[in-house]
Amino acid sequence: MCNIKKEQFSLEFGLLCWSLWKTRIDRIFAGKIVSPEAFLQRVQAWITVVRDALDKDRLIHQPNPPIRTEVEISWKPPPPEWVTLNTDGSVIGATGQAAAGGLLRDHLGRCLLAFTFKPGDLLYHPGRVEGCC
Repeated sequence: MCNIKKEQFSLEFGLLCWSLWKTRIDRIFAGKIVSPEAFLQRVQAWITVVRDALDKDRLIHQPNPPIRTEVEISWKPPPPEWVTLNTDGSVIGATGQAAAGGLLRDHLGRCLLAFTFKPGDLLYHPGRVEGCC
């Protein structure tokens, strides 16, 4: 087994053991019951999150990291008699928790309407999200 496969196995096995332990503790002390399917999806999500974090860490600590360019983004008012709707949302990949919000502003920047929305737990599927765009 090469080092990469050993590292991958160690990561996945460690997260599987930790998830089993956490699920057991949640069931004993909080009465939470998780289906096997939901358990496996949660483990896979954690593996993805940790693997991404390790990949980013390797990029940051490489001898010649890629040069970052920053682009400043700001709100621009609409023409008079128009309004803008600005929205944003996020999903925590490992847990599936999601939240969204937005606001409606006039050409003077006055807030006409603001909202937040917490749909609860979602399973993040990058392919589905990209398919919506």
